[in-house]
Amino acid sequence: MTTGIASDDDVRRRRRTRNRFAGSCLAVVAVIGVLVAGAITGGLDGTQLGVAVALAILLSAAAVLLAVEAIYWHRFAQARARELASGAPAPPQRWVPTGPGDVGAAAHLSRLRVPAGLAAAGTVAFLGLLIFSSAEFDRITGEERELLETGTRVTATVVTATQPRRGDGTIEVTYPVGDTRRAALIELDTTQRFQPYQQVLVIYDPADPGRVRTLDDTNTDPVRLSMFVVPGLAGLAGTPVAAFAAVSWLRRYSSARRTGWHPASVVVTPVGRVFASYAEGGEIELSGGLSTRQPTRFESAERRPAWVGGEGTWMTVLFPRDGGKSPYAIPARASTPLLPTRHRTR
Repeated sequence: MTTGIASDDDVRRRRRTRNRFAGSCLAVVAVIGVLVAGAITGGLDGTQLGVAVALAILLSAAAVLLAVEAIYWHRFAQARARELASGAPAPPQRWVPTGPGDVGAAAHLSRLRVPAGLAAAGTVAFLGLLIFSSAEFDRITGEERELLETGTRVTATVVTATQPRRGDGTIEVTYPVGDTRRAALIELDTTQRFQPYQQVLVIYDPADPGRVRTLDDTNTDPVRLSMFVVPGLAGLAGTPVAAFAAVSWLRRYSSARRTGWHPASVVVTPVGRVFASYAEGGEIELSGGLSTRQPTRFESAERRPAWVGGEGTWMTVLFPRDGGKSPYAIPARASTPLLPTRHRTR
């Protein structure tokens, strides 16, 4: 019985998928360990430390997702193994008819590399924004720290002080620079309140006396802050999304290469449900995947020709287009397994 379970196609496929996710999770955890070790031992500093922290955060989220997927596929494999052990197993699930499919459509497999390549390029771009943001943040904080440590300290007089209910307050001060007095507006980082004519210690840059701060308020230009905050937020949000899209398209490419493209007539509903009837027999219901490419682009009450390839979560519907254009790939996931033609899904 154990040999029969181990040789079952469904069990083997689910275990292979589980092992891929588990192995990827362990590899990501190993990289996180290297980054953390570098930060703890002092092997990283400055810009390198900022980049390492950002990468560690992103990789931690990826590791959690990979672990969840590995657990899901492990349980999926166990469920199939229990079915086989019960002595009355269900037949292996299929999502496309048996056979190589439409051999003439095999050339369209390369269409899946296009969105995968675009997503990979997007991942690199967003990661670049994240690295730029970390480097800019490190540069700004380094300048603030240098001014605090090496700047000239003098006693300034508060001229005016504003304390809005929302946002940061400001103080206008005058302070001596050699034989003259200069005035400057300081953005407050703290909630400390100041009064006109109050004396306060400030630090200014001897090379640029207009650059001034207090002991607790860095007085960093908000425009400079936005130079790393906005790209940083975009990088944090965009990197995992683009990376997920790239991996998903590669999975669909691999899945479609195994099954081939199978001709079908499809109906696409206004909510993106796809009902496909294979020319070789059998029907399946599909739904759109997490992508900017949605089936609703080809919504129609009339049946139209298409090719379907892939398995389970990683399926693709190829829609032919007029004017000699290449077929358009839509990511999909199976809502039902392959059903006999007599079992109408719609």
